[in-house]
Amino acid sequence: MKQLEKISKILKNHRWTIAIFLLFLPVIFYFKVFRAQKSDWIEHPKIVETQIIKKSPFKHQINLIGTVRPKNYCVLTAKTGGTIDTLIPAGSAIKKGEIIAKIENADIEKTYDLSLAAKEIAQNQYNRTLHLVEKKINSQKELEDARKHLIEADKDLARTSIDRENMLVKAPFDGILGAYKIKDGEQVREGDQVATFYNHDHLLVEFDIPSQYIQKINIGQEVIMNGKSFALKYVQKAIDEETYMCPASFELPESDNKQIIGSSVDLILTVEQKSQAIIIPSTAVYLREGEEVVYLVRDGKAEISKITLGIKNDDEAEVLSGLQEGNEIILLGQDRLYPGISVKVAEKNL
Repeated sequence: MKQLEKISKILKNHRWTIAIFLLFLPVIFYFKVFRAQKSDWIEHPKIVETQIIKKSPFKHQINLIGTVRPKNYCVLTAKTGGTIDTLIPAGSAIKKGEIIAKIENADIEKTYDLSLAAKEIAQNQYNRTLHLVEKKINSQKELEDARKHLIEADKDLARTSIDRENMLVKAPFDGILGAYKIKDGEQVREGDQVATFYNHDHLLVEFDIPSQYIQKINIGQEVIMNGKSFALKYVQKAIDEETYMCPASFELPESDNKQIIGSSVDLILTVEQKSQAIIIPSTAVYLREGEEVVYLVRDGKAEISKITLGIKNDDEAEVLSGLQEGNEIILLGQDRLYPGISVKVAEKNL
C-alpha cells in the first residue's frame, strides 16, 4: 500500500511532464521509425523490356490444313450388272483406253449376238429385194419395207453394242490403278464402285478458307507449304452452308509429285500484305477502359499512348495511328505500371 501511495504521489507531482511526453510521443515515433526507414519508401524504377519502333514489311497470314489430291482422279463404276473379272492388278500404270476389268453378263452377250444376226439377215433381205427391184420383179414398196427393217436392225445392234461395250471397264486417261472396291468374281450392279484411278504426275492441294477472310482472297495469293511458296490457283467465292468455309486449291509442280495422296499438310495462307508498316508485338498491347493502348518510355518514365490497330497475326499487329518510328514501347509488365512511374530499360532490341 505504501508503494502504491508513493507511485501515486510521483505521478501527481509529475503529471504535466507525463502529459507533455504523451503529446510528443507520435512525433518521436515518426522520427524514430518512419524517418529511419525513409529509404525503404523511395520508389525504385521498374525494370522493363522495350523495343524501338521501325517500319517493316508485314504479312497477315493464317494457318490452315490442306489435303494432297491428284488433279486427275476418278472412281470407276460398273455401267452394267454381272460378274466382275479383274484383268490388271492394283498399282499398275495404265494408258488411256486400256481395259482394266470386264463384267461377265451372258444375257447381254446373247442379246448382242441376236442383234448381230438380225442385222445380217436384214442386210441380206435388203440386198435381195434391191436386186429383184432392179429386175422389175419386186415393187418399190417392198424395197422401202426392207430398208426400214435394215434401219431398225442397225439401231438395235447399236444399242446392244453399247451394252456390250459397257461390260468393259477402261482407263479414262493415262494414270495409275488404285485399290479395287470389289473382289474378283463378285456380282456387281450398275453404279457399283469398281476401283479408284488417278494420275500421280499432276497433284494439287485442297483446303478450306474461313469465310471471314474470303473477301481479301484472290487468285495468285501466296500459300506456303513445307517452306516453299505457291500461288493460289482456285478459290470458291461462295460460302459452304454447312462448314461456313470456302474451298480453295493450288497445284504442285512435278518436282513435288512424291507427296502422298490423301495426306494432310500444314499451310500458311497470306491474307494481306503491306510493303511498309509500323509493327509491334501483340504482347505490348493491352486494354485500358475499353481502348487499346501501349506504354511508351520517355525521359525515363512510362507514358500511355492510345493506338489504332490494323491487320493482325498471332504474334504481331499493325499500328495505324498512335505510334511513329523511333518511339520506344514497353513489351511486358504493363500491369505493374502507371503513367509517370520511373522505369529503367533492361535491354533494348534495336
